Amino acid sequence: MPLRRRRFTYHLTLFSKMKTILPSTLALPSYNTQKYVDELYNSGIRLIHLDLMEKPFVSADWNGEHAMLLALAKYTDLKLDVHLMTNNPSDFYFQHPESIDCINVHLKHVHENKSLLQKMRRKFGKVGIVINPDEELDSINSFISEIDSVILMSVEPGKGGQTFLSKSFKRIAELRALLNTMSPHRDICITVDGGVNDMNIDRIFENGANKVVIGSFLFSEMTPSTTLRKLLS
Repeated sequence: MPLRRRRFTYHLTLFSKMKTILPSTLALPSYNTQKYVDELYNSGIRLIHLDLMEKPFVSADWNGEHAMLLALAKYTDLKLDVHLMTNNPSDFYFQHPESIDCINVHLKHVHENKSLLQKMRRKFGKVGIVINPDEELDSINSFISEIDSVILMSVEPGKGGQTFLSKSFKRIAELRALLNTMSPHRDICITVDGGVNDMNIDRIFENGANKVVIGSFLFSEMTPSTTLRKLLS
């Protein structure tokens, strides 16, 4: 069953030692999309984080998906890390499932459908859970053995340009401790998504995150490649 309405955003990945930055192209200027994608790709980007959105998970539309898909089509060696913000994630259909590296679903959907993670793993491979700012971390306890990653939202999902929620620092450390205790022999990835910039990125990594998503800050001042180098220095 196809989704009735989708809105797309994209995050690109750059690695440096133990840090992984996923630039969010939700903030990427739509008037020169190919130029920015080329610049990010030439900076070493090979993994894209793709948000699929529909109401009520998102309150505002984003109209840049057509230009972005055309820009990304130039590169055939890009993989997708998918974040489903949809009403019925079990109905998600993707024409090229082999291009998906990991698919992430919201905690509420996992609680509502106990077989969702297994179904997604059979279809796409690696799976993860997304935790919103108002959700308890230990709500994932019974699912930790089934997941490869956790996206910890540090803003409310569905809109770019929000301010990082300061309580997220503590939540990152608590989530890392929880994962280490519940699954000490598996390296479950923590991705922090929302409001990340040069003032909080180091503390985010120090508290136990493996990856961060960066959008507005990446495209607000310098060129993306220069900002990436600054963040990773």
